[in-house]
Amino acid sequence: MNACLRFGIVRRVVKPLLLLLLLQCSMVQAVTGPEVAQLLNTRYSSTPQACPGNHAAYFCSGVLVSGLMGGLPIRFWEHTDNAIALGARSFSYLRRDQGIRSLTQDGGMVFSDPFTAISQGKSLDVLCAYPLMTSIHGNYGCGTGGSLDDPGSCAALGVSDAAGWLTHFQQQGQQPALQCSLSSRIATQFRASLLAHEQLGGSWVTQPNQVQIRNWDAQAPAQVPVQALFYDTTRPGGLRVAQHNQRDYHAATGQWLPILRLDLAGVDGAVFGFNLQDQLYLGYEVARRLSARYFDTAITCADGRPSFYCNGVLLRGTDATALYHSWNPSHYSIANGGVSTTFLRADSRVPRPVWPQGFLFKEVAAPAIHPTTLRCGYPYDGHTGLMPDPCAGYGRCADLGVNSLETWMQLYQTRPYESCSFAPTADGLQLLMEVRKTATMPPYDWNEFILLTWPQDIPEQLPIDAVFYSHEAYYPNDSLAGARYLQDDYFKMTGRFWPIVQLDLRATDDLVFSFTPDDQCLADSCPPPPQAAGVQSMESWFREHGQ
Repeated sequence: MNACLRFGIVRRVVKPLLLLLLLQCSMVQAVTGPEVAQLLNTRYSSTPQACPGNHAAYFCSGVLVSGLMGGLPIRFWEHTDNAIALGARSFSYLRRDQGIRSLTQDGGMVFSDPFTAISQGKSLDVLCAYPLMTSIHGNYGCGTGGSLDDPGSCAALGVSDAAGWLTHFQQQGQQPALQCSLSSRIATQFRASLLAHEQLGGSWVTQPNQVQIRNWDAQAPAQVPVQALFYDTTRPGGLRVAQHNQRDYHAATGQWLPILRLDLAGVDGAVFGFNLQDQLYLGYEVARRLSARYFDTAITCADGRPSFYCNGVLLRGTDATALYHSWNPSHYSIANGGVSTTFLRADSRVPRPVWPQGFLFKEVAAPAIHPTTLRCGYPYDGHTGLMPDPCAGYGRCADLGVNSLETWMQLYQTRPYESCSFAPTADGLQLLMEVRKTATMPPYDWNEFILLTWPQDIPEQLPIDAVFYSHEAYYPNDSLAGARYLQDDYFKMTGRFWPIVQLDLRATDDLVFSFTPDDQCLADSCPPPPQAAGVQSMESWFREHGQ
């Protein structure tokens, strides 16, 4: 039964809250990431002194967040030894009128407001409030002097408003470790904690405040009132920690929490944002999209352009090494103006890639800051590495009158690696595919499509869909480790995420491209695997083959 309809919950809620709870119940259904960001921005911008029923402001406004460190041996909803000892965990309360501009961690989790938590049958108990971050112990981390029901420590000192708190703080030498905590049960005292934070002035205002929240049942993660994960866009590394936590939560509950971007300097209260590219589950959609293009064998696109503009998948195999960034063109490609790729499609008869890892491009028509440009194609390995022009080494098919399968077979059947190059037209691509369907497959059984060389060091501008790994490569190696290194290298250079997908060109279940969350590099670092081929042999291969 929906928690909103449980008699026990309705019975416990005071009448002034009943209407608001019923409204909240209509929002319990799953919402999208952009909708969550919008809801949080609305709460962040709302600045009432108190909420309906004379409840503290955090019941209906502001956002409760908790910083999360990476590298801990526990999952983010589980409690540290310190939290277990205290019986509570520390959060910060973000609101537009608080002036907070930084947090203590690169990212963290966002809790729903108590009204929403109640409507979902979840527990959320805010125990006390500090105007500044602190590490006080005592009763739930609220200090001494309070009661179990209301553990705030200020009341025992005769402090109940902002002026009193500021006076006490001055008397303690402005040491955050000696501040007292105000009640979160009494709306006026929680309001006093917010006013005291703002009236501190100076650099104090930009520092985070702190509220203590009672520990929840760590064995029931789906019942934790967590609404989203976030990372601070001004600090490096937060996205990876958020993705690690997103994976763990999904593995435990089957639910995906949205990852949000947080920028506390956001204009007009828009401090939370959502980007699909940040989400770990993006990989499922990318794999589906790649598969759809792979199995689409139309000769032309809907707009009449050659098929590679809308279907098939261009693959750029590469080594995984710290000697260079793998998305950069080699010096051979810079010299001759062409980057070698392989065109994958259900009718291309490509049984394996050359390298066990690399990149998968979006369709050529995909919008990008630096779009790909296809120069020409070869039905088999064109040995283009040392050609001054990789599309003219053995001539262009159109110039040589090679415009039929019969002509190509007569000229190149016995020397397939010396084929003329086909033009990037619908007719040229179709004839190339006919050659691959008909001719005897040589040992180097992949095709070669030449892209126009792009500038160095522009990974975020390239239309790349994913990193791939394959267990069936011509040069086998620890392909997953190689793909993780490429993903890690890209993340460290750009702060962005390319999903890793597995490529299986021999799949019998149509899962040519598949995504698994556990394949992703979610550790602090993913080193390159030992090289299966020495530097000298790799250099020789690139020089001869261009790929």
